Amino acid sequence: MQDCRGAVTNVVDFFIPFLPLERRHIVQCIMVEMKAMGLEPEHEMACELADEVVNYFPKDEKFFSVSGCKKIASRLRFYM
Repeated sequence: MQDCRGAVTNVVDFFIPFLPLERRHIVQCIMVEMKAMGLEPEHEMACELADEVVNYFPKDEKFFSVSGCKKIASRLRFYM
């Protein structure tokens, strides 16, 4: 039992807040992914794709991304 208590007392807990990504961050993710795919990153196209491939909240303002950049690569391949 003492071994278990020793392991528990040496555990380090940190709270790392993850804030939702804003639309401008999604545009940056799209441009980075375009470059990784060997395409020329275009800001206007990235803005259009940011509106088409990502869900935002609040829906009226499209300010924060629901899923972040996780799905950008797969969705970008579909649209390109």
